[in-house]
Amino acid sequence: MKLNVLLFSALTVILTTNCEQSYPPEKSKFPKVVATYETEPVAADKDMDAADDPAIWYNSASPENSLIIGTDKKRGLGVYNLKGKQLFFSSVGRVNNVDVLPSFPVGDSTITLVGASNRSTNTITLMSLNSDGTLQQFPGDGQLSKVGEVYGFCFAYKYSTHEYYAFVSGKEGEVEQWSLRYNGEKIELKLERSIKLATQVEGMVADSLTGKVFIAEEDHGIWEYSIDPKAKIEPIKIEVSDPKNNKNILDDVEGLALYKKKDGSGYLVASSQGNNSYAFFDRQNPTNYLGSIVVTSGVIDAVEETDGIEVSSHDFGPDFPKGIFLAQDGFNYDNNTKTSQNFKIMDWQSIEEILKKDNGSVAVD
Repeated sequence: MKLNVLLFSALTVILTTNCEQSYPPEKSKFPKVVATYETEPVAADKDMDAADDPAIWYNSASPENSLIIGTDKKRGLGVYNLKGKQLFFSSVGRVNNVDVLPSFPVGDSTITLVGASNRSTNTITLMSLNSDGTLQQFPGDGQLSKVGEVYGFCFAYKYSTHEYYAFVSGKEGEVEQWSLRYNGEKIELKLERSIKLATQVEGMVADSLTGKVFIAEEDHGIWEYSIDPKAKIEPIKIEVSDPKNNKNILDDVEGLALYKKKDGSGYLVASSQGNNSYAFFDRQNPTNYLGSIVVTSGVIDAVEETDGIEVSSHDFGPDFPKGIFLAQDGFNYDNNTKTSQNFKIMDWQSIEEILKKDNGSVAVD
């Protein structure tokens, strides 16, 4: 089929129905950005698949002191500053995906709630994040999931009813939606809905403004569901996210993230693991595929085979005035020597410059 899409000017020539897998990113014909910083490597063997998924906590009082939380799926959760220095580590177990709720109500105050899918115990792990980067277990932690093996994870918030949710997914396509409520002593989790997709699911992200949750079925693209567990709205398959329909995306479709602007616009971003790229879709109309980028080598090495990603539109100070893009790096190198996996930290401004160059249209299979 032919779609008119917005695209990066550099893509007007190179996005064709025969776009080849590009490896490494330096050889890709997609527009290129480079990392500004990178986190310290996880404490695992260089050949282990250990780092997986990042999240961002925005420090509104001191944006430059905002924090990155990253999973080491062999050991636990690491907390880093925006230049990648590890500040704290919690040996909480084999956590795979992580997300942050910045203002979860606890009595008369709020906490920054961190949630993760914990494969050591097959539970949803809940922790509170302090501004100094320390994490502590929170009462209510350890909700046992009915998913065969917990995998993906994200939080969601429903504006109309002020309800908070946690989504957890599994390798057999299962997705659970749990409500979260503080009862004066602990956080209670109640199973509200179970979803079943045909094949493996990991990446998920919720858009509270539009009331949508996006779920990545790795070999088949992205699905759009309502955040409301009681909604009678049928799920929508975003066909342009399916590798079978868009030759610029190559399975697995892994991490998902939302770049949210104050006016309601922005981008849904997905990591296309098979060709080491990141696909952009219109936030309001995700059936609009906008184009793809790669993270190539500069002072810091390139990024390959990404699992989890995260983005934020906040102003984090001089290094990141328009926001941050984080990506797990499946093959991390230091001076051409392979080392343990980590997370790369990109300035969103460089991506925005690509996005703003001009618009066009292209035929996409």
